[in-house]
Amino acid sequence: EITVVIFMALYVLSFGLGLSPIPWTVNAEIYPMSVRSACMSMSTCTNWLMNFAVSLTYLSLATRLSTYKQDAESHPDGIFWFYAAITFMGLLMLAWKMPETRGLALEDMGAVFRDE
Repeated sequence: EITVVIFMALYVLSFGLGLSPIPWTVNAEIYPMSVRSACMSMSTCTNWLMNFAVSLTYLSLATRLSTYKQDAESHPDGIFWFYAAITFMGLLMLAWKMPETRGLALEDMGAVFRDE
């Protein structure tokens, strides 16, 4: 049981230091002022819906994806590999699609993302 707690803490720590702040930072910078509040509201709603989906499916996926089939409920290791794979794919997509915005004014962001 302590192993599960350790891996959960490592997941939360690595997510918090890695991909967690990126959506909030990007969303704060890419929208024109005329639609920024509506877009931030929609992205926040999407974030909470995805959090709900993870919470709703965690227990069933933890048992189903366990690599230790004799006692899957006590060894939910597969779910962590699943979340790690999703996080890694997100990192690759971010590296591939996210344009460099260093040094650009906030007013220039719309043009950068419109060109993509």
